[in-house]
Amino acid sequence: YVPRLPSVAMADDDASAPQLRGSWGQANWAIIMGFILPALGGLLFGYDIGATSGAVSADQVLRDMHVHSDAMVGVLTSVSLYGALLASGVLFFLGDRIGRKREMIGAAALYAAGSAASALAP
Repeated sequence: YVPRLPSVAMADDDASAPQLRGSWGQANWAIIMGFILPALGGLLFGYDIGATSGAVSADQVLRDMHVHSDAMVGVLTSVSLYGALLASGVLFFLGDRIGRKREMIGAAALYAAGSAASALAP
């Protein structure tokens, strides 16, 4: 989908006031969603980082995971970032191979399966 930008035409009754004609509402919607969706992804990724740092600050969690050094705490907090970096590199090439739409459908299915597994966990 490529949004068509509006054409500017002069009104018949007032030559000094330009009028917008075309699908300006659709173009605005595409532009707005182009900014909102990545911002929402960044918000969720930031929430994930905050949740990880909150779990690391809890001493009981660290004892349960047998983390006894500062280096292990660093590995624990950075592993999600390195995983995201690796996954984005792999999915970049996968998206070119199978198409972006199929890739998004697969990601949605994985999120749904993960949500169901979390909801059904004891």
